[in-house]
Order: sequence, then C-alpha cells, then structure tokens
Amino acid sequence: MTQVEITVEGAAHAAVPPDRGTVHARVRRTGPDGAQVHADVARAAEQVVALLPVDGPVRSRSVDAVISGREDHWVHDGPERAREPRRYALVSVRAELDDAAALARWVAQASDVDGFEVAHVEWTLTREHQREVLARLRREAVADARERAGDYAAAAGLARPRVVAVADAGLLHDSGDRAWRGMSGAVPASGPGFAHAPVSPAPVDLTVRVHARFTATEEDA
Repeated sequence: MTQVEITVEGAAHAAVPPDRGTVHARVRRTGPDGAQVHADVARAAEQVVALLPVDGPVRSRSVDAVISGREDHWVHDGPERAREPRRYALVSVRAELDDAAALARWVAQASDVDGFEVAHVEWTLTREHQREVLARLRREAVADARERAGDYAAAAGLARPRVVAVADAGLLHDSGDRAWRGMSGAVPASGPGFAHAPVSPAPVDLTVRVHARFTATEEDA
C-alpha cells in the first residue's frame, strides 16, 4: 500500500464595505513671520476641528502640536535668482468617523480653511465585524484546500484524501519543506501624499490563506 502526501494552499478573499473612515490631514501655512504663521496654523486647526459633528459619527479626533521651520524660496529678480527665506508651520489632524456621508461633508467644509490638506482616508471595519468576516474566510479557505487536494488525488489516481494538518500560511513546514509566506486578514494601508485624496468609501480587502496537508492511498482507489 502506497501512501502519498499532498500539501496544498487554500485561499479566500472578500471585499467588504467599510464601517469607519479615518481622515489623515494637516493644516500648513507659510509666510515671512514665523510667529504669525504659527498662530495662524493653530487657529486654522481649531476651525477644522470645530467643523466636526459634535456627537454621533465621530469616534475619535486628535490634533498634534504645531511644527514650525524655515524653508528657502527662490524668486526671480530680473535675470537673477534670489533665495528668499520663508517660515512655515503645520499641524497634523486626525479624525475617525463611522458615517461616510458625514466624513465627506466635514472634509468639504474643512477644505474651505486655508492650508487644509488631506493626506489619505483609511477605511476599516470594526473589530467585531472583521472577526466575523475572517471566521467565514477561514472556513472557505479550508474548503478550498480540500477541493484542491481532492483534485490532485483524483489526477494521481488516489483515494479521497484525508486531512492530517491545517495551519496558517507559513506555519505548516518542517526542516524538509520550503517556508511559505502568506497573508491573513491584511488591510492594505494607503501612503501619505497630501493631494486631493478621494473620500468615497473604499472596500476593505481581506484575504485568508491556509496550508493543509493530506494523505491519500492507492489501495482505497
């Protein structure tokens, strides 16, 4: 009786409408007077935060300390170029809301504040919702692994395979196996750009990968 080992990967994916959005933004001003731009930015940040709904969809908000500095600005004076120092000040603002429409309204209103810029909006699920989706995806990933193992066994003329081990991707290996790398429930992160970032809700992509080991014999075929 020949026993054959079959090792496969099972995967499942879902694009889930988000529950919450976190706006990462800043207020930035420049000018010749450092103290003035610092004060202007502090006031502008207060305006931006004051535009948030008083209650309801706002889960959290935060404003960092104002950062000040100097940057060189090149100006043309006839055929010559001259370096003109400028002062700048900026402050980062973060707000988490669980209402996409309210989030979009706040960003639109805050955009009227001079110097307000959105870096990116991070769309996420609540912890409970994410756990629920991942539990379903894990079941689907194991079912996918079973189906793949069955296909390999049938192609090799073997009996229906029996599962002997299931693990998260990358954990099912020993000294003789190559290490697999997988992703389980990863939410892609957006990078900062401080441009006209979109504020429309983006689906949260969740992927689960599992590795499973099966055995099948020719005797039962």
